[in-house]
Amino acid sequence: MTAVAAAQRPLRSEPTGFVGPDELRRQFWVALKTAHRITESRRQAFCRRVPRKVWKEDGSVETSLIVVEMRADRQRDRASFSGLFHCGYWTCPLCGPKIAAERAADIALAITAWYALGGRVAFSTWTMRHSHDHRLADLLVAMGKSWTAALTNKTPRRLQKAYSVGDIVKLETNVGPSAGWHPHRHGLGFLVPGVTDEQAHELDAARFGAWSASLERQGYGSASLAGHDHRVLDLGQAHERIGEYVAKSAGHELAAAGTKRARGENRTPLELLIDLGALGFEEDRRLWLESETALRGKRMLRWSPGLRERLLGELDVEKSDQEAADSNDGAGRVIAVIGEDTWRRVWRFRHPPSVLLSAAEAYDDDDDRADSIARYLERHQLGSLKRGSQTRPSHTPATRA
Repeated sequence: MTAVAAAQRPLRSEPTGFVGPDELRRQFWVALKTAHRITESRRQAFCRRVPRKVWKEDGSVETSLIVVEMRADRQRDRASFSGLFHCGYWTCPLCGPKIAAERAADIALAITAWYALGGRVAFSTWTMRHSHDHRLADLLVAMGKSWTAALTNKTPRRLQKAYSVGDIVKLETNVGPSAGWHPHRHGLGFLVPGVTDEQAHELDAARFGAWSASLERQGYGSASLAGHDHRVLDLGQAHERIGEYVAKSAGHELAAAGTKRARGENRTPLELLIDLGALGFEEDRRLWLESETALRGKRMLRWSPGLRERLLGELDVEKSDQEAADSNDGAGRVIAVIGEDTWRRVWRFRHPPSVLLSAAEAYDDDDDRADSIARYLERHQLGSLKRGSQTRPSHTPATRA
């Protein structure tokens, strides 16, 4: 490539946003295939690539059927695959959004329950100074220590006991071309009924002071108020916007990293994969691998001890990330069964497997949907459907990797 051509090459893939659910889904599947090529994680490398193996109590192994299911949606039926192995990672282009949806539902229920009890919530954002030279892993360690200081230092701890029953905190990260990695936390603080806006801001100010001082002691400089946000949501706002705000704004912002485009030139790990697949820049590959390593094993969403039980009662047992990724509501209608050999060819084909889902959604009748998938497979010489098998695959996650 000439210097002129290189200079004219776009710096990131287009479009910078998603147009409709089909495009969103296609982008996620393409990103997953990109992750398979570069990941250093064995689980990520096999995600959606092979059928799920289920270990039974007698020690035998059962291989799940790979099926296309249809579920009723608000506007039209939506198709999905079932019976595939899921890695269960937040950073996965497909497991991440599914885990996020489970977490967002819990958050929405918790907020609704707390408002019903007369409480309110405060939404906050926590950032730190960073530069292009900082490694993401180092920034995450510093941020973790600072959040511990914000919770345990004497003054914020005293105010916490008086004004709040706990927090839900979500870790997010993106990266920019000039300032490098930008990890940050979003928090939902559950305020005791009767706590005023002034008292809520007093608690936030005490926490911010401890947060900033800890960052400064670690050599990152004091935190900037310009990067800190704190808003109390009153009951009037809650009654007006509880459905929209909780489900699409507060819950989405807390739980759906990986399902939205970052602001400006900053990019999430998912965007790095999308741009790597479209443009092939080595720097995007390096950055995504750095994020994969730094975020592996990290808890992306945390509830204060006892908060889930207090707000959700019998729903207080939280699913693990793997359980959330494997979860299935059992409401899907099986319309097609795909053999393992056929799936292997589908996965290697130049088009992402989501094309099969779009083929199913193009029709209103389930038999027509199955025929559409079969015609696609035959047209591209990928194999054929398993006929006459309507056995639902097991949705129990494997007990061993």
